[in-house]
Amino acid sequence: MLLLSICDNAEVMSVLVIVKKLILIIRVVIPIILILVVSIDMVGAIKVGDEDLLKSKLKKIPVRAIAVVAIFLIPSFVNLIIKLADPSNEYLKCLEFSTEERVVESFIERAEYLTAKAEETADYGDYALALKAVNNIEDQDVWQEYIDRLDPVFMNIQSRIEKANENNFFNKISSGNAFGNGSRQGMIDVAAAQIGNVGGQKFWTWWGYQTRPAWCAIFVSWVANENGLIDSGVIPSFQGCGAGADWFKQHGQWRDSSYTPSPGDIVFFNWPNTSYTYDHVGIVEYVLGDEIHTIEGNTSDQVKRCTRYKSTIIGYGVPNY
Repeated sequence: MLLLSICDNAEVMSVLVIVKKLILIIRVVIPIILILVVSIDMVGAIKVGDEDLLKSKLKKIPVRAIAVVAIFLIPSFVNLIIKLADPSNEYLKCLEFSTEERVVESFIERAEYLTAKAEETADYGDYALALKAVNNIEDQDVWQEYIDRLDPVFMNIQSRIEKANENNFFNKISSGNAFGNGSRQGMIDVAAAQIGNVGGQKFWTWWGYQTRPAWCAIFVSWVANENGLIDSGVIPSFQGCGAGADWFKQHGQWRDSSYTPSPGDIVFFNWPNTSYTYDHVGIVEYVLGDEIHTIEGNTSDQVKRCTRYKSTIIGYGVPNY
């Protein structure tokens, strides 16, 4: 059965399964509690032999019976009202379709789709999404089947990266991504010379800090300054990633993640599940297919080369070298 779009989300269905269980509790447990309360009251009144008390308890039985019926029917009434007000309401239909079995099926369907895509593209971003989906599968045998399919994908990705390094792909980039002039080359050369620096103290003390801050943007600014690009106004001096992105936008030098960058461009990242728009920044070294190879500061608290993908990139600052 094909579910509506909102029901294709396993997480949504997981929540709705819990809602259905809560509704069941309301319909079953609470009426049972009310019946027990009535029974206890009646037994107590009979034991003490108080006729007036017994009559009082008997008068309450219809009220409590109505309460039991009302509690049992409230979810149905709510559903009916929503259906009358909005016959096409997707959440009610999704609630009807949501079962624990369907949640399991949905996780597996997502893993299958993303794994097949990763096998087709051999893209690290697709591989990472597929691995995340596979790790939601609780059945260990099924989980292992998908891991066995993803392992060759990862090996393929690693092999391509190693081959590119062995062939010194750095100097064989196509004309669209070739180094335009000394300024681009200078940005990369200065940044590459800092690879291996741990802690970034030379960069953040240059900025004026006495204790370690987040220093990825400071590193980019330091490299630009070493090239004389801050004084010339080609690249801004910025401490926060958002400030750098805003500068490039204000100067008409911003490109979104669909853009194919050139070496020396400034790349801005947005990590999943964070409250920030701009989480990190680095310098593009070269491009290999879907892989954006960068030099970054404050990655694991050091300057290092990284391989990135569009799934985590929010945009680029494109300096007018």
